[in-house]
Amino acid sequence: MPTPSVEHLSPEGTNTDGHRLMARLFDVPMHDLRDSRQTSTGAADHRTILVDAGCKADALEHLATQIDAWRNDARVDVVFNLLGPKEGQTGLFNDAAQRVWREVLLPRASVVVATQSIVQSLPRAAAVCVPADGGDVDAVWIQTTHANGWLTMPQGASGAQLCAHMAPALACAMARGFVVADAAVLATMAVAHPRLGFASKPALLPFLSWGAEPAPATGAASDASDPCMGLYVIVDSISRLHQVLRAGARTVQLRIKRSPDASHRWQAQFADTCRQGVELARQYGAELFINDHWEQALHCGASAVHLGQEDLLAMDAATRQTLLQSGLRLGVSTHSLWELCRARTLAPRYVACGPVWPTLTKEMPWKPQGLHNLRWWSDMAGVPVVAIGGILEPSQAEQAAACQVGGVCVVRGLGNSVTERVQAFQRALQAGMSAPRGPTVEWPMPSLEAA
Repeated sequence: MPTPSVEHLSPEGTNTDGHRLMARLFDVPMHDLRDSRQTSTGAADHRTILVDAGCKADALEHLATQIDAWRNDARVDVVFNLLGPKEGQTGLFNDAAQRVWREVLLPRASVVVATQSIVQSLPRAAAVCVPADGGDVDAVWIQTTHANGWLTMPQGASGAQLCAHMAPALACAMARGFVVADAAVLATMAVAHPRLGFASKPALLPFLSWGAEPAPATGAASDASDPCMGLYVIVDSISRLHQVLRAGARTVQLRIKRSPDASHRWQAQFADTCRQGVELARQYGAELFINDHWEQALHCGASAVHLGQEDLLAMDAATRQTLLQSGLRLGVSTHSLWELCRARTLAPRYVACGPVWPTLTKEMPWKPQGLHNLRWWSDMAGVPVVAIGGILEPSQAEQAAACQVGGVCVVRGLGNSVTERVQAFQRALQAGMSAPRGPTVEWPMPSLEAA
């Protein structure tokens, strides 16, 4: 497989020290395409092109022709950098280049890096937007296929850092295979702390807002006094819940999917099931999470719920605030860097990282995270991480537990021999949690195939 690289086109005389620094930090070679006729050697299934403002019209037109040719055989990501060399300055084209940029190159762009006012004037563009007023910056706006919102940087960055480093950092992250939203997460970390090893420093991981209001610069963590979650079993009925509690499971989730018609009869049945579950968990001293139906769960006396990102995104800001003020402990699904950054703003009891292995439980676009990403999640999240997805055997649970997670989730792995299997999984978890701590994972791996 060819080594990831960035092919870079900039005007003659441009200072590209920031570009070279980001290339070194991301361990991604950067090839000069200044006259748009030089190309890196060797075939490539994926090309990443970084174009700075100020290039001549004929160079831009030639590059557009090359992009079309390359896209016949490969994925080509094109990052347009419209930031000037100084804080808040917009990189300017001459009139001819401006026409080529808007009419020829913009439709071929994967993402634009610019001030928000410039992005708002464009007809269509995925973008990373930085403030136009310079000075210190603690958040950038992203609008992408997968996520929109403010990425708040805990340590902030100067306007000069953003102008010099954001676009090349974004391009380098995309060259490593990350979609724009995840690439933006890594880019903000590199911009805030342009040093080797930035991607493994938890203090740099940003927070992503759920809407138009920026996320807080510091996210609240879950209660550090909460016990380890251990074996976490998901069940779909009261009878199964009773079985796993009798077998010794002490962290459980009751997952009852909503009926298509959600009739009053179903609502009443769900409420009855929820109350029974809450009472059983109380009797056994277990921690019970109700899946999805947080308002009904709250009315039925539940103390914890699990919600997917889609459920949370569907809420308006007032509803999310009501949820946070309800006192319910919250588990949140995460599959990508941007979802992790968004979940952390809610001070969750845990975040679920998955699927760790391939799973047939539900269809999803995500690649298996593997133990590599699971360990990175555990190191970086700042809250307990629960491994989920494809965990069918105790040996897998042991490997997951060795990643220093807070819990390991089993959906289909217990079968009919519930007591025997619960005990086997618990022994495996204990062995994994007692294993020596492995080396730090320096980089996460992409969990979504870029289009």
